[in-house]
Amino acid sequence: MTLGAGRGHLHGSYGLALDNVMSLDVVTADGRLLTANASENEDLFWGLRGSGGNLGIVISLEYCLYELGPVLGGATFYPVERTKELLHFFRDWAPTIPDELVIQGFALTLTDVGPVLGIEACYNGEIAEGERLLKPLRSQGRIRNQTFSGI
Repeated sequence: MTLGAGRGHLHGSYGLALDNVMSLDVVTADGRLLTANASENEDLFWGLRGSGGNLGIVISLEYCLYELGPVLGGATFYPVERTKELLHFFRDWAPTIPDELVIQGFALTLTDVGPVLGIEACYNGEIAEGERLLKPLRSQGRIRNQTFSGI
């Protein structure tokens, strides 16, 4: 995930996984074991973060970590027939949300429903504020919500 950029549910708050790599240990094609970071093998460090591979085999990664507070997340599913309407809503709504709320759209088939459009959300902040921010999304005639929250 990291070597391909590492887009996760908290990237709005903390950046991509590759933005948070502090150091990598890599075995090169000629069998050397190298450490790459901001002060050692800098070009390799730059190349490995987001290259997706072909520069060696990464055997360990060191990340910058963050203390995480409450998180509200899950997915909301809609009838696939409403895709055009929902994508218009999504286009207009997305620019109004803060970085702490990451949203992604997708299509899949639910075994008990059939084809659906899904919008996945993850809010990194106070649960009540996340509920307020997600209210417009949830008011769009959904089939089902699957939500989790926690600290």
